[in-house]
Order: sequence, then C-alpha cells, then structure tokens
Amino acid sequence: MLAGVGDALGEGSLSAFERMKDKVAALETQAEVSAALAGKDGGLEAKFEALVGASAGVDAELARMKQSLLAPGGRLSLGTGAIDVDHRVELELSELKSKRS
Repeated sequence: MLAGVGDALGEGSLSAFERMKDKVAALETQAEVSAALAGKDGGLEAKFEALVGASAGVDAELARMKQSLLAPGGRLSLGTGAIDVDHRVELELSELKSKRS
C-alpha cells in the first residue's frame, strides 16, 4: 500500500514540476515579446518624446513664417486667413502697376 502512495506522490510532483516549467517558459516568452515591442530605441515612449521635440521646431518655423507675413503697419487676420495691409502698400502697388503699363 505504501508503494502505491509513493507512486502517486511521485507522479504528482513530476506533474507539478512540468506545470512550473511550462509557466516559466511562458513568462520568458512574454518577457522576450515585451522587450521586442519596446525595441532597442526605447519603444513608443521614446518615439513620442522625439515627436514632441520635433514639434518644437515646427512651432518655431510657424512663428517665423507668421512674422514674415506681417508688414510694418499691417496685421495678419487668422480668423479668415486674409491679410490686411497698410494703405501705403496698396498705393505703392498701384504705382508699380502704372509704371509697368
């Protein structure tokens, strides 16, 4: 009778060991996949930070372009996209057109 109990315990221990081994293998695979998704460059967080840093350059370029559209005495109307220009500029344009004709 004791031999039967020993066999039962041995099989149970072996089964538990196999389950533990499978669980460790699954966790190792999960860790490898996580590392692969993170990538060598730091993953999504690093890519996001790079995009945020790049947008600062875009914002500066946009500000520079807006300043280049502003003429002395004129203003940029962002609501309609139209540019209101000082009357002097309109006079100068008229003069240039008349000289060309």
